[in-house]
Amino acid sequence: MASGTEWVAVDWGTSNVRAWGIAGDGSHTFAVGSDKGMGKLARADFPSVLNELIGGRVAGPTEVIICGMAGARQGWMEAPYVDTPADLHGLLSRSVRPDGADVRLAPRILPGVAQRTAGREDVMRGEETQLLGLLALRPGFEGIAVLPGTHSKWVEIRGGKNPHWTGATNSPSTFGHFGGAGTFAWVDPAVGVASLALTDRPFDDWAEAALALWPAFSDAVLDEASA
Repeated sequence: MASGTEWVAVDWGTSNVRAWGIAGDGSHTFAVGSDKGMGKLARADFPSVLNELIGGRVAGPTEVIICGMAGARQGWMEAPYVDTPADLHGLLSRSVRPDGADVRLAPRILPGVAQRTAGREDVMRGEETQLLGLLALRPGFEGIAVLPGTHSKWVEIRGGKNPHWTGATNSPSTFGHFGGAGTFAWVDPAVGVASLALTDRPFDDWAEAALALWPAFSDAVLDEASA
């Protein structure tokens, strides 16, 4: 039994399952794994596999946070996807509590994240928790996170930067570029709108004004396009 474990993190993939005991200071109290991934289990098998994996390592009622394919439709219990733009810090509030677990364990299954933009549909289950890890290591990070794998994903993390050079109403699928001379361009495929500004003025001379005006300008372009 691992003393000091306050909760357990579980990553339940299609092929394997891994679990880590987490202490109050965030350190690991244990790490275990098994080849009993979702693809090898019937729905009724999940409680016994979880107990086999961690039941002897916790002392009493312990919160178990599960991500990954245990929340798929064919998993332990479906945890419906959260649509983009998704608040990563709100995932726990959208979790589900499956039945059948040992009384020492209180499992919750996190939802995955789905992008439903036409032509850019994609989903992830489990990788969203890696993004939370990135934000814990790099508070305030904004940019593109590349998640390699057989189903690799590129994720834009955005929301804490203020001001932002795109508008508050631009969709998460917006992409573009801004240059050192104040030139910028963006394309918002969710609404079929693009915006371009060209200038040859040294950006240092008017950067503060630009950062104050660009978001409002972008929002005005989107508002006009939707009128």
